[in-house]
Amino acid sequence: METLFTSLKETWNKLSVRTRIAGGVAAGIVFLALSLIAIFSGDDYQPLYTNLDLSDAASITTALSENNIPYRLADNGSSILVPADRVYQTRLTLAAQGLPAGGVVGFETFNTTRLGETEADRQLRYRIALEGELTRTIRSLDEVEDARVHLVIPPNSLFIRDTQPSTASVLLRLKPGAVLSQQQVRGITHLLATSVERLAPENITIMDTSGTILNDHASVDGFDGSAVSQRLELTVMYEQRLAANLRAMLERVYGYGKVVCLVSVQLDFDTVEQYQEIYSAPSRDGGLVRSQQSFSEFYTDNVAAFGVPGVSANIPGYVELDPEEMGAYRQESTVNYELNRTEIHQMTPPGGVEQISVSIWIDGDVGQSELDAVEASVVGALGLNFDRGDHISISAMPFQSDFTFVASDESIPSGFSPIWLFMIITGLILVLIVSVLVRKTRQKTTLEIEPGIEIAVGAEEEMSPEDAARLDVIQRLKRYSAERPKEFAQMLKSWLLEE
Repeated sequence: METLFTSLKETWNKLSVRTRIAGGVAAGIVFLALSLIAIFSGDDYQPLYTNLDLSDAASITTALSENNIPYRLADNGSSILVPADRVYQTRLTLAAQGLPAGGVVGFETFNTTRLGETEADRQLRYRIALEGELTRTIRSLDEVEDARVHLVIPPNSLFIRDTQPSTASVLLRLKPGAVLSQQQVRGITHLLATSVERLAPENITIMDTSGTILNDHASVDGFDGSAVSQRLELTVMYEQRLAANLRAMLERVYGYGKVVCLVSVQLDFDTVEQYQEIYSAPSRDGGLVRSQQSFSEFYTDNVAAFGVPGVSANIPGYVELDPEEMGAYRQESTVNYELNRTEIHQMTPPGGVEQISVSIWIDGDVGQSELDAVEASVVGALGLNFDRGDHISISAMPFQSDFTFVASDESIPSGFSPIWLFMIITGLILVLIVSVLVRKTRQKTTLEIEPGIEIAVGAEEEMSPEDAARLDVIQRLKRYSAERPKEFAQMLKSWLLEE
């Protein structure tokens, strides 16, 4: 490619002023003609609606014909195009007529009264209208391109035990590259459950066009698919958040794209509930009195004494008591203390971190002391605890940055217009042909070296080796373009994409 452009540049510099002007004017005329053809080849039609159902497309084309609005069909009838200056006015006109309806019928069907309609027909029309309204609501989600809702609403029974619950199924067609989160799926589930009578969330099935069930409530042998999906989603979100924080921190030091961080986390999703009742002995000061009982008894003997007291006469030193004080006294006291009791009711929610493993790669040759500093920073940033089994690995190595690009038809950007590509290729071929023709003409004429001095250039042997090589390249390109035009055009497209 460099040789070709160098050859063209040198050939252009060797041309006379008159030849340059003639070649530039010719190329400009060709380019202007092709531009005018591309601009005025047809009317400017813009999409009015795209990805329409056949019923909506038929209704819209009928309305356009009645209002004398020109239109064109594209994408097998799913897209309708109208003149660019009438797009917005046409949309307002169709919106006043309730178009497009999205291929479904909503509660507008009850705007008209049908004679001879039975209650069963009315219930059927109500179910169809309810399905249509739910379909429109679900389609309003950014990730959903199309949706279908099917409801089964059993009739009411006089007996509660004979009443059957309602069921629903939803089919979603997501936009390319879009994914619904579990929170959005739960939102659709609760939307249906609160919109339909006797419809429980476990009786709703949501599926995408690939056959994947998005809200699996079934549990087989204790295996709950939705619970496992939620746990995996939480784990991935936590890992991505930690990896993003590490990458943002390290890229400030080493540059964008110079760090690769991977984090693996094990979360504990078990819910632990503890209840403790602890009894202890009363304190040394006696503790809290639970009950107390006191009992006292007093007995008195009032019999009068008579005769000569013999005790005082026979036992010297004995103190005689007063008869008024003679009697017996008994006292009992019972105190019950309350035992000290401590109740602890603790519930640990799920989501605790059991183990964290971190792996980091840094682009370039990094010393061990710098790797140790990075490791210390990561340990402090994530709060790693090696006692619970956390692991960290940091290494440095030059990253591979060589990529090979092979041009093909699919590699051309979708926004690149084929008309402009044809114009560019045609202009390059035209400039190449003009250069070769001028070069051949100059070989058959005389070349001015100095004013008043001319020499004949008629043979290829008298040319310099560089000029001969450039002429050979040009001739081979011309011959290749004439023999294999398709391959030559593909080669030019590859050059354009590389530039």
